[in-house]
Amino acid sequence: MILSHDEPASPDAIREWIGHNAAERDLFAHVARQSEEHRIQHGCNSYPSGDGRMLGVLAAAVKANRILEIGTGLAYSALWLAHGSGPKALVETIERDTTHAHMAMQNIASEGFDGRIVVHVGEASSLVPDFKSTFDMVFLDADVVDYIAYLDQCRRLLRRGGTLVTSNIFYGQYDSARRCVHTGAEVRKALANDSVWYTSFLPNGDAVSVSK
Repeated sequence: MILSHDEPASPDAIREWIGHNAAERDLFAHVARQSEEHRIQHGCNSYPSGDGRMLGVLAAAVKANRILEIGTGLAYSALWLAHGSGPKALVETIERDTTHAHMAMQNIASEGFDGRIVVHVGEASSLVPDFKSTFDMVFLDADVVDYIAYLDQCRRLLRRGGTLVTSNIFYGQYDSARRCVHTGAEVRKALANDSVWYTSFLPNGDAVSVSK
């Protein structure tokens, strides 16, 4: 898809171009499709991250050698993080659903990322406090209702100058009865606190924030 050089592009045309461009260059689009199909079939929460390539670019930009992901799904975002960070980097990712974790491991192996992505199976709230080593980047992509508790752990685990990427911070914004709406507001307030985090909010999908 090519935008016209002769006249200004409309906002809808720009969004369409960006979406088309991202889809055309998505190395792991088949994993994203698998996630969507699995979610529809089983009524679960195996949502792939909206823009995996952006995660890969961020991992490359911060030269991340160690990355922690909270919320694996079927490994779509973990694959992009590993691809972007390079062959010497390690991605550790946590998934509480054993079926999803098994499917993620299969995807990781089939894409040739064995040894570069490690899947920890269990509740992040139980596993994360046991992590001792620091990370260059943390991608928080789990149940929004747990985010406040995770933020302190993210601060502990990030190296000085490390990068936190937080997904779904506006998840459920159109349904005030959902708990995640209120939690999302608390998370956004916490991330906007300049005395703790230096944050930029990116308005894509349910929104992503990038914090230092």
